[in-house]
Amino acid sequence: MITGFWGGMGFNPWATFDWNVAGHGFLVTPFFSTAQQYVARVLSGLFIIGMYWGNTCWSAYMPINSNESFANDGKKYNVTRIANKAGDGVDLDAYKAYGPPFFSGANVFGQGAWFAWYPMTLFSVSIQHWDGLKKSAIEMYKGVRHRRSIYETFHDPHTRIMKAYPEVPDWWFACVLLLSLALGIVALTVWPLTVPVWALFAVVGISAIMLIPSVLLLASANIGMGFNALFQLLGGVWFVGKPEASIILTAFGQNFNAQADSYITDQKMGHYAKVPPRAVFRGQVISILCNCFIFVGMLDWMVVNFDNGALCQWSNAQHFVCADAVLVYASAIEYGAFGVKNMFELYPILPWCFFIGSVVGIAWGVSRRYVPAIRAYVQRRLPGDMSSTLEKYLFRPLSYLYWFEPAVFWTGALNWTGGNNLSYATNGLYVSFVFMCYIKRHYGAWWEKYNYLVEAGFGVGVALSAIVQTFAFAFTGIELTWWGNTVSKAGVDYQAYNQNATLLTLPASGYFGPSPDQYPMKFT
Repeated sequence: MITGFWGGMGFNPWATFDWNVAGHGFLVTPFFSTAQQYVARVLSGLFIIGMYWGNTCWSAYMPINSNESFANDGKKYNVTRIANKAGDGVDLDAYKAYGPPFFSGANVFGQGAWFAWYPMTLFSVSIQHWDGLKKSAIEMYKGVRHRRSIYETFHDPHTRIMKAYPEVPDWWFACVLLLSLALGIVALTVWPLTVPVWALFAVVGISAIMLIPSVLLLASANIGMGFNALFQLLGGVWFVGKPEASIILTAFGQNFNAQADSYITDQKMGHYAKVPPRAVFRGQVISILCNCFIFVGMLDWMVVNFDNGALCQWSNAQHFVCADAVLVYASAIEYGAFGVKNMFELYPILPWCFFIGSVVGIAWGVSRRYVPAIRAYVQRRLPGDMSSTLEKYLFRPLSYLYWFEPAVFWTGALNWTGGNNLSYATNGLYVSFVFMCYIKRHYGAWWEKYNYLVEAGFGVGVALSAIVQTFAFAFTGIELTWWGNTVSKAGVDYQAYNQNATLLTLPASGYFGPSPDQYPMKFT
């Protein structure tokens, strides 16, 4: 449970030699970001272990690091047993007989961590960078209204070279937004879905606000903000007892920001690689349109034909367990079918996480923004002895935290459940230290020339290997049985990965959690 890779916590000093696990993304992420996230990951993992051994939130009756939803008998939760005949709400009598869904310790902790992270990031980043954000907003307004070039206020060598290429007109972006909104409205009105059109506009507005701290984190620390938890929560508030609505709302919200982050990242790379902006725009739009049809067609084929219909089942031979999709489905049960009010009654610590995150974000943002000025004022105005005392015991210790950023740090606490554990970060920390710290400092010329080529080369190698393994072995049913492929499945963590290992057995009553007369019943 503690050291295991599959369904355990992954506390192993050397968990893998697989680059896809150990090195992906670590050569393009600053070392300060990787190190802070790793510390938070370790501390949060220890906290989850403590929750599990203390049976907090009944977690010891479920696998420690699962992203599934469970009934009070420890089996996978079957949401169809509480759905009404129309499929758009909850049958209260069936719910009273079956009970609420329960979630693993890692899942409950992860939900709370997300709820704390959103306000923490929004307040901390916005307060610290308020002047820059205000200036950017003014410049953007002037650029749209007066059709000014975005390069006018920048005079670095990269910008001077890029001025030779025509920019992407603002109306191109407006057309993409309007077309996307139109297609979204058509989808919500023509098909028998349970999401009103106003929800789409709400998603766009909220996403536009959250996109600001998201891109700042992406630019400085290579951290992309995921918005699944936020829109799952809002879906549970707006559409109580409707899991389908929660899934659709989550899909809209997540993709709005994912596509924006992806385009901004490509535009930044294109700027430094001297790729014309309009070529970046065309490439992004065309690739997304093609990928929509390719991905949907491939997924439709796999659901019907792959592994005799066992796709996404934890027991399928190729381990295509669809961890993200399972998590979205579990969250749809969590907030869509069960509802936010019921979820917060069953796990009352969760709403407090918003408050904790807000306090930390505001306190840190205000401190980073105003403490330097206060320090300078104290040095000028107060007597020498008092100023020296404050410098020694207050300002100098605080200065050591200058490199620390809570929004970056707490990102590490979000990476649990669904097979994700410390194994995916430990070897990456070693790789990051070697390339992003040691080689970068001592062999700068080599690092500038080869670091990103190494990252890209290994990434391409993994992709080619995956293609060969899938078509040559997975689809043909060929299995290479040797110690290296079987030893990792010999422990209890592989049973936990398959949702079959818990710390405690069911009590004599045959179920865990509250008694039937105490089930949360707030479905209105």
